[in-house]
Amino acid sequence: MAVSPAIAQSPEKAFEVVSINRNRTAAAGSDTNTTPGRLSLVNVTMLSVVLRAFGVLNPQVVGAPDWVFSERYDILAITGDDAALTDESRQAYLQAVLVERCQFRFHRETREIRTYALLPSKNGPKVIAHTGPGEYSMRVQPADEGRLRLRSTRGNTRQVSTISRSNGRRT
Repeated sequence: MAVSPAIAQSPEKAFEVVSINRNRTAAAGSDTNTTPGRLSLVNVTMLSVVLRAFGVLNPQVVGAPDWVFSERYDILAITGDDAALTDESRQAYLQAVLVERCQFRFHRETREIRTYALLPSKNGPKVIAHTGPGEYSMRVQPADEGRLRLRSTRGNTRQVSTISRSNGRRT
């Protein structure tokens, strides 16, 4: 798995009280409820907690044991104050839970991956392996209703595509 050892050894923030229990309901979905000073995660995988704690996507988590993807838990945590937990502020707290309660170890690394270019052709759009310089950068971001948004972060590509997770069709 990937993230900085400095965070693993000295988390900035930690919940005052944390309860983690296996969820054996076999329910399909999970639920998240955040109120000031309190976080409730019901029927979540530890992968889901990792994704929230580090702001990464599934393909960016490498080397996790199988149970991280399949076993489900209920997590109730209290900060000790009435501050609202935003997605960003919640990350440090969840990192501390993973380190302190789950003995989670991680590091960050850069990996080379294949890159493809979408080009126009006589018969319609064509996807080919990108062989040019790395002058473009795209980011996949969660969008509404279970969709992912592909957004250009560098270069002159301005097209934004939204891809449905359920059927893979572009909208």
